[in-house]
Amino acid sequence: MTDLHLQPIVMDIGSLSSKVGFAGGTSPKYTYDSILGRIKHKRVIPGGALEKETSNKGRNEDNDVYCGQSVSNHPGAFTLSQPISYNGAVESHSDLHTLVNHGLSKLNVLSASTEHPVLLTENPTAVNLVGNRCSLAEFMFEYLNSPAIFFGPAGVLSLYSTGKTTGVVLDIGDSGCQVTPIYEGLGLHHSILGSSIGGRRTTDVLQKLLTRSTGLSLTTSAEYHMVRRMKEDCCYVSVDTSSTEDAQWLLPDGTPVTLPPTLRTQPAEVLFNPSEYTGSEEPGVHRLLHRSVMSCDVDVRARLFESIELVGGGTMMPGLPERVLKEVRGLSPPHTTLRLSATEERKNAAWVGGSILASLSTFKGMWVSKERWREEGGGCMRDAML
Repeated sequence: MTDLHLQPIVMDIGSLSSKVGFAGGTSPKYTYDSILGRIKHKRVIPGGALEKETSNKGRNEDNDVYCGQSVSNHPGAFTLSQPISYNGAVESHSDLHTLVNHGLSKLNVLSASTEHPVLLTENPTAVNLVGNRCSLAEFMFEYLNSPAIFFGPAGVLSLYSTGKTTGVVLDIGDSGCQVTPIYEGLGLHHSILGSSIGGRRTTDVLQKLLTRSTGLSLTTSAEYHMVRRMKEDCCYVSVDTSSTEDAQWLLPDGTPVTLPPTLRTQPAEVLFNPSEYTGSEEPGVHRLLHRSVMSCDVDVRARLFESIELVGGGTMMPGLPERVLKEVRGLSPPHTTLRLSATEERKNAAWVGGSILASLSTFKGMWVSKERWREEGGGCMRDAML
């Protein structure tokens, strides 16, 4: 592969939020919702803010799929969907490609995409991981003409962003959670675990509780994401039994919704007791973390418990770090030392780690080039990761 002279691009396409920017940056240049909208009403009058806003922003080749600010500002005009479902399953590869295309357009590099290699983060426990990787590779190489790509496991990149070489990463996103243990820079792949318990489950619970307690019928895709915003503004994780005040949230039409303490804390309980709320037999996030560490060799467990990293947008709910630490302590022997880190920028941890890695001169030999893709086909994608 010829030398890469221009900055690599780092993309973290998450199930709810996507980040894009240039390698070497300390934070993403552009962050946008991983949500697509399809117009659900017929236009009867020319003009309007939506037409102006979407005429050159976030449209794909189908001319009926929108993303970015046009969807965020006018959710009620669309039927909304997320390309990435529970457990990282890709519901629509073409929609996922639209998210990638939108992010690159915001960096103004679509016309120069042949000159920028791209590092993409990925969920190592996702359903059909290799198939997803091959689909994205084909899109990047054949449609965008990218010169080279690489896939970085989100957990590994997140620990990389901290400068540590040993630790266990609990990454809670919208579509699920993953636990990635790393010892002295070595990936303990046999102990990487994942589940579908994440932020979307907490939104599901709040939606049901609102219907049951207030009689509100919030069933459309736009209303579902309104419930998600309500959750982000009002809900928290209970660490003890102390109560707090009610919270009020205004619906777009001005109708006030009162959330008592029980309604504010119950959604997060699905993270710790999934069976009680979903009937799922999957373990809570704390049990998944503990199970991952305990599946590692006995002589590395102490080091891992001493370096627990909490990352991902699903961890931003107030009280979550304290509750995870409390629950893991309850599962561990009395004299186990537990240390948990949850930085303010933890929702960007995977992107930052990718930014650092892709900017290193020693990383150049790890890219998978377009030439290699054409020579070897999808088989080379099995090696295109850490």
